Amino acid sequence: MQMKMFTAAALVAALAACDGGTGVHDANAAGKWLYRASVFGCDFTTVVRVTQSGSTLGGTVLPVMASCRGSSGYYTLPSDSNVTVSGRVHGDSVTFTLHAWASNLVHSAAIHGDSISGTVTGPNRSGPGPDTTTTGEFGARRYTTEVLPGRFRVALSGAVADTVEGAAHSEQFGPTFYYDDGGAGGYLARFGSGTFPLVAGTYHIYDHSVVHDSLSGGIGYHGRFYRFRNGTATITAVGPDHFQGTFDANGYLAADTTQKIHAVGAFNPDYYIAQR
Repeated sequence: MQMKMFTAAALVAALAACDGGTGVHDANAAGKWLYRASVFGCDFTTVVRVTQSGSTLGGTVLPVMASCRGSSGYYTLPSDSNVTVSGRVHGDSVTFTLHAWASNLVHSAAIHGDSISGTVTGPNRSGPGPDTTTTGEFGARRYTTEVLPGRFRVALSGAVADTVEGAAHSEQFGPTFYYDDGGAGGYLARFGSGTFPLVAGTYHIYDHSVVHDSLSGGIGYHGRFYRFRNGTATITAVGPDHFQGTFDANGYLAADTTQKIHAVGAFNPDYYIAQR
């Protein structure tokens, strides 16, 4: 069902269409944005890559992590070439539509530097009757770093030649990686029951405890798990709810040690204290 934009949003879009190009006062919306929205009783998080030509916006969307109140729980909404963004910018006003999952989610917002905030409106199909319209709030922040908060990225070579990415979460025992399709991606942890070293520095990775404070870990790929044998992990920054780091490690297939990989990755996980 196609949705109708609010009159104000339509007016902004019409003015932008008349503009025909990016004037000196039009904001730059291009870049990689960490997007969060609260609507339909759910919280949504994803990465939106926005392109801009004149006053016209386009873009693509990574799979969306959703956390819903009630019985829906936590799940991932898929993304492919059919999930796109289109819109316009005029001054510091931005209107764009997320075309996804047989719906059009209309956003009306203001952009201030590397931040966007505003409202998102979409069809609510939860009931047996006709669709209704629900409005919620959203915000996004632009990042120039390769790996955004709550994300990881790993380049694999050797027995596997690919670059993979997804969501990253961590508690005090170390970061865990999840691919965007929901599959287990991998982990880093300290040997034994110790907490992960959240102090900037470089730490050794082994497949067994060799030195004090050494780490273990591995990466999964299409149902196969490669255990890290040797390498290093570097914690580059630590904040109250995030930390950042990189790793460079050699690994082997647990089921066939002759199958070896080299993994070079970066991670920026959400961080929380787990209760055990």
